Amino acid sequence: MPLYTLSNTAIAAVPTTSFSAVGLQERGDLQRLLKEHIAIVSPETLVIAEEFGAWDASYRRIDLLGVSRDGSLVVIELKRDDTGAHMELQALRYAAMVARMTFDQAVNAYHSYLSRQPSVVASAQADRRTAATDGRAPGTSREEGRAKLLEFLGWDEPDEAAFAQDVRIVLVAADFSRELTTSVMWLNERDLDIRCVQLRPYQLGDQLLMQVEQVIPIREASEYQVQVREKARQERAGTGGGGADWTRYDLTVGGATLTRLYKRRLVYHAVRHVIEQLDKTPEDIDKVVRHSRLWAWLDGEHTPESFRAGLAALGEDGGPRLDPRRFLTGDGELLHLQGRTYAFTNQWGLNTVPAMDALRAAFPEAEILYEASTDG
Repeated sequence: MPLYTLSNTAIAAVPTTSFSAVGLQERGDLQRLLKEHIAIVSPETLVIAEEFGAWDASYRRIDLLGVSRDGSLVVIELKRDDTGAHMELQALRYAAMVARMTFDQAVNAYHSYLSRQPSVVASAQADRRTAATDGRAPGTSREEGRAKLLEFLGWDEPDEAAFAQDVRIVLVAADFSRELTTSVMWLNERDLDIRCVQLRPYQLGDQLLMQVEQVIPIREASEYQVQVREKARQERAGTGGGGADWTRYDLTVGGATLTRLYKRRLVYHAVRHVIEQLDKTPEDIDKVVRHSRLWAWLDGEHTPESFRAGLAALGEDGGPRLDPRRFLTGDGELLHLQGRTYAFTNQWGLNTVPAMDALRAAFPEAEILYEASTDG
């Protein structure tokens, strides 16, 4: 798409150029600048790694690895000019390699990334000097990185069930071949999420301009194409609807309203209200809510740390193997009842609404009211 200057006397085309012609390097310049302004090519994304290659027996590196607001991973591949042949295939390999990344692995990657950023390094050095002066211990970048990642996602705690459920791909180049765009459109029709963003440089005197355009899918059609892909996926799966979604809910119990709750929080707070206000037991909830395993429990009264350690020890002693990450075991989340400590499951998806309706029907006196949050 040509770029023009406009005055009251003339319209003049701005000459195109190339990044190589003006001496901009792919990694040292473009990649460095884009990671600091990632919204230009991938809105609502947090960069957690650069030149990421934390997998065995491979020398390949992802240019930039990010996380989107809904917890999806974002693989961003950059080519300085129009030499990006087969970059979509390369990005698909990378997407497959990181698809099973856990939240904790993402924190490790983010910690490593932050520790190499000049501004973070300078800040950490200043913290250490201040800490040495006033006698306190400086914070660690891993702890800070974990907190930043949770804040970006809008989570109070890690949710492995919701993290990295999808991997998106963003291809960035000065131009794309017909073969590549045809491949990308075909792959997007089969439920992948690949975007092609074109960076086109222009030279206006001593000033370098850059035009940024998402060419696949075009921005106006993005939302529509997402809906079409989801409908096609459901039809191929024979479900006719459903599938993972990120709806949040408002819950009213006991005259108090909790807003924008994730599914795991919605059911947890409703169940806790029933138990505490109606003097019900976890066994009473089991009879009402259908779930493969609602509870993990241990005898005695436990802290979150001792409870998680106790669950791990159960598996080592030949008992049931229960992953603590699949239960709500944070501060204030455990229930102490009948001489036992209980943790409620955080595994909720399509079973959320049936569970809530079952609770309302079985315990009408609890006056449970819920609805999807109007602000998303």
